[in-house]
Amino acid sequence: MNLKNFVLPRKSITPKVVKKTKKNIKKEKIVKKKKVIKRLKKHKKIIKHKKIIKKIVKKIKKKRIKKVVSKEQNITKKLVLDKKREQQKAIKKVATQKKQQEQKSLISFLKKPQLPSLQKISKTMDNKEIEKLYKGEFDSFTKGQKEFIKKNLSLIGKITQKYLTNRGYPYFAAKTGQEGVNIVQFYLYPNGDIKDLKIIKSSGYETLDQNSIDTILEAYKDYPRPKEKTKIRVFVRYDIIGHL
Repeated sequence: MNLKNFVLPRKSITPKVVKKTKKNIKKEKIVKKKKVIKRLKKHKKIIKHKKIIKKIVKKIKKKRIKKVVSKEQNITKKLVLDKKREQQKAIKKVATQKKQQEQKSLISFLKKPQLPSLQKISKTMDNKEIEKLYKGEFDSFTKGQKEFIKKNLSLIGKITQKYLTNRGYPYFAAKTGQEGVNIVQFYLYPNGDIKDLKIIKSSGYETLDQNSIDTILEAYKDYPRPKEKTKIRVFVRYDIIGHL
């Protein structure tokens, strides 16, 4: 017999059947519980970590937002300040331009040919000037009235001029370059009073006309007094150069 070809028969292995006892069942339950507890603990740790991470992320986001907002606020503040500075510069430019224009206008008026002052007119007061003031009315006056006008009208003009210069040129009129001539009329009484003071020929400017009336209301106390009620008419000329 050949031993080489001889094969031993295999034994059939039957699995051992372990009988579950109460102890084994309890052990399995305990093991399962432990595994579940471990998993729960891991899960809780993961949840805690997630919450912490969320908080950290929120803090970081808040900080970033604050930084962005602060930057935006700074930018807006700078823009507002720049606008205010530009507006102030524009206002200053406009003011300087206005001042320059006013100075130019005043210079242009100053360069105009000088008008004769009231003082010069009063010195050269003659029959022609009296005729311009009174026209045909002068012939109807009494001798005393005529003599008073011829002798004293120039003096009344000088006194008026003195008060005009003391009062100064009206500010608004000088600023706007107002010039002109008006004729003022009033009745002069022997006691020095005056009545019916009015403008019979306007200069074209209310400020100048009103200034003439206000000046005569101050100056009449120094006027010479006539022997009888006399109608007085006076030229009042305004020129900026004459008042400088």
